[in-house]
Amino acid sequence: MQQAKARVTPAGAILMGAGGLIALIGSFLPWAKFSLRGQLLGGALSQSVAGTSTGEGKIVLGMAVVGIAAAVLAVALPRRQLVMAMGIVVIVAALVVSFLTIRDIGQKDQQIHDALEKAAGRTLTDAQVQEFLNRFGITISLSAGIYLAMLGGLVMLGGGIATAMTAPKEEGGSSFDAGMVSAAPTYSPAPPEVVPPTPPPPGPDPDPGTIPG
Repeated sequence: MQQAKARVTPAGAILMGAGGLIALIGSFLPWAKFSLRGQLLGGALSQSVAGTSTGEGKIVLGMAVVGIAAAVLAVALPRRQLVMAMGIVVIVAALVVSFLTIRDIGQKDQQIHDALEKAAGRTLTDAQVQEFLNRFGITISLSAGIYLAMLGGLVMLGGGIATAMTAPKEEGGSSFDAGMVSAAPTYSPAPPEVVPPTPPPPGPDPDPGTIPG
């Protein structure tokens, strides 16, 4: 027997696919820009770093592909269990994307601090880090790519939740239920019990002293 198909509401799948596409584009765009300005350079040098050149960006790219593939499967194979599973998978992928991008945005200064400490081989205070950056005219700013990837992760999260929570019931029930119903034995109803009519009570006996003439 073929499994019954579910009526899929496209809103959740559209959000999953759109969020995955946004995150995918964001992973290829620049996430940060490094600028170096000094007299010896005779001007300023700048270098942009794409998301895919970092470990976090590559993970975001993979999660974006997962979101797009899940959206396609949810529409192409509208089975209730599959649709719910795809929604849960996208929720996990979206949480990974959101966590990585929000962490990098919030901890930009700390990451710069750690990188300079690693290069210097010793512990540096915040004042020493800032003095070093000012001396060499180094500025590090976040670019649009990381914000776009974060937005894609949030859109994916909304689509995954909508898909998992609103997965409709299957039409006609599942194949298991249909098979059980068809295989169940059938019983004919028992005939009603026939009750014989009650005979009328006997009339009064005639007077034995009276002899009919």
